[in-house]
Amino acid sequence: MSGWSALASVFLLGLLGGVHCAAMCGGLVMAVEHRHGERLAVLRRAAPWRLGLEALVMHAGRIASYALL
Repeated sequence: MSGWSALASVFLLGLLGGVHCAAMCGGLVMAVEHRHGERLAVLRRAAPWRLGLEALVMHAGRIASYALL
């Protein structure tokens, strides 16, 4: 496989991976944002570290469920 074809295949895999991520996780993230929008706005001002903790817990659950499946 030449260098250009390997680079093109990596580029295409990246594009397809982005579409997969938006399709699989986008709806979940939008639902969380919509449901907790006002609370998230308050947290952004008062305790921004807590948003990072919530994101960490959400991604840990997502990765654990992928691993389990």
